[in-house]
Amino acid sequence: MIEIQPENKERNSPPQSLPSQNLNTEAQNLCLKEDVKSITKVEDIMTQEKRKGASVLNATANIVKSGLGTGILFMPYGFMTCGVVLSTLFMIITGIICYYCWSILGRIIRQKEAEGGNQGAYKDLTLERVAGLIFGDKIRVLLEVITLIFIYGTCIGYTIFIQQSISELISNEIIIQVIVFAIYFPLSLFKRIQNLGIFSYLALTSFIFTITVIIIKSCYQIQNSPPVDFVVKIFDIQTLPLYFGVFAFAYDINGVITEVHASMEDKTKFDIVLRRYLIFSCSLAILIGMLGCFAFGNETNAVIFKSLGSMKGLGDALSCLYSFSLVASILLYGFPIVNCLDGLINKYIMKKSKEDKVNIIFMIFTRCLFFLSISFFGIYIQQITNVFNILGCVFSVVLIFIVPMLMFEKQRRLKERYVNQLSNAVQINITPEIKEEKQEKTPEAPTITENHFSLSENMSKQKFYFITSINYLVMIFGVTGGVSGLVSTIIDIQSQYS
Repeated sequence: MIEIQPENKERNSPPQSLPSQNLNTEAQNLCLKEDVKSITKVEDIMTQEKRKGASVLNATANIVKSGLGTGILFMPYGFMTCGVVLSTLFMIITGIICYYCWSILGRIIRQKEAEGGNQGAYKDLTLERVAGLIFGDKIRVLLEVITLIFIYGTCIGYTIFIQQSISELISNEIIIQVIVFAIYFPLSLFKRIQNLGIFSYLALTSFIFTITVIIIKSCYQIQNSPPVDFVVKIFDIQTLPLYFGVFAFAYDINGVITEVHASMEDKTKFDIVLRRYLIFSCSLAILIGMLGCFAFGNETNAVIFKSLGSMKGLGDALSCLYSFSLVASILLYGFPIVNCLDGLINKYIMKKSKEDKVNIIFMIFTRCLFFLSISFFGIYIQQITNVFNILGCVFSVVLIFIVPMLMFEKQRRLKERYVNQLSNAVQINITPEIKEEKQEKTPEAPTITENHFSLSENMSKQKFYFITSINYLVMIFGVTGGVSGLVSTIIDIQSQYS
């Protein structure tokens, strides 16, 4: 047996230059632990900051309201086209993969924030900032651009839906945008995303009421006027690529996920928020998809409101209610964009630091500029399904299925390299076992043999290989679906204009 003495408290030099006792103790601490769970372990040792922030309920409301947008209304058409079984399976599988990716993202962020220490050097990290810490500043800038383009496109999609939903009630497009702006503008001046919690509750209530009426109407249609000569599809894999982006976009919260995470008072409970959101969203999407498909059959429209009809004015009321709830989504999704514009103005025009407050005049300017631009596209772009499919196939795939996996693998490889360096140094100091009388061991002086060391290392590598295989499968799933969906969408657009 080789006894390893207690670790010296002073350890400031690199591992190669440590004394033998300290080096052996460091190797023992690292190698006897399961490295694959290292990110989770950081959460247990983090000191919880008791700061004022969003509760689990408040964060759940924000994230649910952001995720439950127009994508939920495309489910009946998707279920009718791809088949009820295939669509259900795909929604469940995609939800599980999204949870895995976002959970890893949250843990990586909390690990990096813990590395910043009590001084808060890495406080409230976003996806872009943590990627910059791992891969470099160029990757951070690239991801910031990708994220901003994605959430900007999402806001355009919501504006298109609002425009088309209320067009039969209010024919003048300018009046529609003025009404939406009157709701959006005063709320957009809030500087903290958690301040939108009350509005999210109100908008979420409107959304739930709207969806409830859709469910009741669908059930009534199935009971009294079921579709004639409608053959329900069960499994049509050929049509899935065209709707891959729509299904992926049904869960998408990339524009606000790290903002909500940063706003939480207890960030270690972020997985609870994720589970609640994904379970609720998946269940609701499957329910709406199946009911709408069986209720309207071949007459199912891409946007379910058009299948419902006027219902003696109730359909128009539902359109208004749902459009109102989408204004909250525009607020939450547009939050990072207007904050970015505020920061650029502060830095390059006002010549102030990030900590200085932005001039209210410039805040008004940035919010008006943002809204006017998405309103312009909302009026002149009509193909909303293709917009969401492209967003899902390109940006959602990169931000959900690729970036978190690459960050995890990079962190894992860096730690594995460090462990290997320590293990090689320890091997030099290990001597063959010498038969001698057993010595009493104390908790302060644990023992470790060469075989024990090798076994622990091998077990760790096996788990690492297993996790790596899962990560690459997730990336392959995202890339394959994204490419096939993008190609199918381009072909569909060409056929529409040919």
